[in-house]
Amino acid sequence: MGAIGSIRLRVGPDKVPGVHRNVSRVAVARWQGIVPVLLLASVLVALIRVCIQFIGHDLHFDEAYILQAVDSLVGSRSYASFGVARGFGPWEFDPNLTTGPALTLPLAPLWWVSSGSLVAVRVFMLALFFSYCAGLVVLTRGLPMRMALAALLLLPGIVVAPSYLGEALGELPGSTLFVWAFVALRAGRFRVAALLIGLSVQAKLVFLTMGIGVLVPVLWGLWRSRSVRRLELLKLSGLAALPTLLFEAWRFVSLGGWTGYQRSIDELRAYVSVQNVNVWGGWTEGGRHIVKWNSFVGLLPLAMWLLVGFSVLFCLYQFANRRLRRESVKPMSLLDYALLGAGVSGVVMFLGWWTQSVQDPPRQVLAVVLVSVPAVLVLAVRAFEAHPRRFPTSLWITGALLALFGSASGWWSDWRFDVDPISESQREVLALLREENVSSILAAGWYQFPELQLLARVPAVQWAEPDGQVAILDHHLRFGGGVSDSDFLGDCQSVLLRRPEVIVCRPDVPDYEALGDLSVVNWGERDARLGETSNPQVNGFGGLWIVVEPEDPIALRAIQVLVDGDQIEMGEVSSQGDVITALMPPSVYRTPGRHVIELRNAISGQVIPVGEFTL
Repeated sequence: MGAIGSIRLRVGPDKVPGVHRNVSRVAVARWQGIVPVLLLASVLVALIRVCIQFIGHDLHFDEAYILQAVDSLVGSRSYASFGVARGFGPWEFDPNLTTGPALTLPLAPLWWVSSGSLVAVRVFMLALFFSYCAGLVVLTRGLPMRMALAALLLLPGIVVAPSYLGEALGELPGSTLFVWAFVALRAGRFRVAALLIGLSVQAKLVFLTMGIGVLVPVLWGLWRSRSVRRLELLKLSGLAALPTLLFEAWRFVSLGGWTGYQRSIDELRAYVSVQNVNVWGGWTEGGRHIVKWNSFVGLLPLAMWLLVGFSVLFCLYQFANRRLRRESVKPMSLLDYALLGAGVSGVVMFLGWWTQSVQDPPRQVLAVVLVSVPAVLVLAVRAFEAHPRRFPTSLWITGALLALFGSASGWWSDWRFDVDPISESQREVLALLREENVSSILAAGWYQFPELQLLARVPAVQWAEPDGQVAILDHHLRFGGGVSDSDFLGDCQSVLLRRPEVIVCRPDVPDYEALGDLSVVNWGERDARLGETSNPQVNGFGGLWIVVEPEDPIALRAIQVLVDGDQIEMGEVSSQGDVITALMPPSVYRTPGRHVIELRNAISGQVIPVGEFTL
């Protein structure tokens, strides 16, 4: 018996209590040392690529349109676009200026000092991007694995930055303001947070949904905790609304009072109404929903989306499990409420864009990537911090691997070095405009070449002018406007430049002398009633139609419609040249009295009476 008792049996690690646990801890410790280093290295490499490509981001249509407002602030001290879209300008408080004064006002002095330098604008946006990144890093303070988490939070912004964030548009400033609002909430500076959220709405109108989605749970959390009085809740709501109230007061004063303000609000409502894709057809028509889905998913690598889904499931498990809630080390804070609101509102924003918006590019939902995704990741880490013992090692390693795969996108992306914000084709066209002493550019409705207007200081008009004008076919007009090369060249006198990207020519000039005897045959609607929009259109404006003796439809594009001496937006001219349409502002139908309708020839200045109606 003694001999048997002295025998030492070899036992595997599965037979020794605690060995597996120790092995797991060692494995986790190794991962915790390696993962942050790898993530940080990937982020630094990707940041270098962002810096290289930010300044050289080419000027495009949307940014050039927003910079018209910046240019107007410097030149005429007014918040306006050049007005080509509606046929006359400047267009004060143009509803198409969806990037608001939270960006355009700070850019105005920079635009003035730099004499309209696009490089200065790019440097400003790069500084704003670093401010966004700094806010995310500050947000990780005190959280476990801070270095790895900070690198992880920066990845979504770094991935989309080269394609979307270099331009002077509202997505980046709005997201930056929101991130710093989270930081302010964490520090207990509730008033600062409310003001920053309000400013984000004035950076980009789409942040209104997220602003409400974050403010409501935060205010509810404050009321529930009894930490502030009801009066303070009202003050916080007022601070969030203050930037918008100031902007509306500016609109009211600039437009001369109530009548002008109403007309501007009517234009804003018209803009919003035509942005609904279901007005023009179903949201699934032509596979549009599939295109949108693919473009949205393509914003981030698949591994990043899997990590987001993994974080969402973990948060849902925490909220659904009563035992976890009872064992929680920390109760939900106001920051948790805000992060949860940002995540939920991100889903709402995506669904709204996917099923309602006429805008297909995923730029419209960048707030989901820049704010909601980091918010969900931080919320998941904070949930882990509350229940550290119930977080399986396998899930931690899975999350780390997904993060590493997602960060790898910064290594193999485009590394072209470019510091010129003007493309080669734009420079070629600009040189031609100066060489030919061009006095105007022929616009085609919404397609008005704002980049060239801004760079060449050449206006665009909606009609063919007798001298000094050029017509341009670029990719916007070709693919967005559906104009083929052959159709465009068929209306040209002579071709000045022809490249795969762009065609420039002298347009055919119609016989404007024939318009000297233009006569009105009929017009309507004549049965207008006070307070009721007559012949309402999709955008809420009234439909005015004027029948004339048949003329060249191209020449009739130079005819402007006046109501009480004020020009209104033109609609379409019939292909037979016998009907002119225009959009009557709803404010006209709210104004009692006599209203006079006239036509004006933009070439000769001739005014032709149409008729009048009384409300």
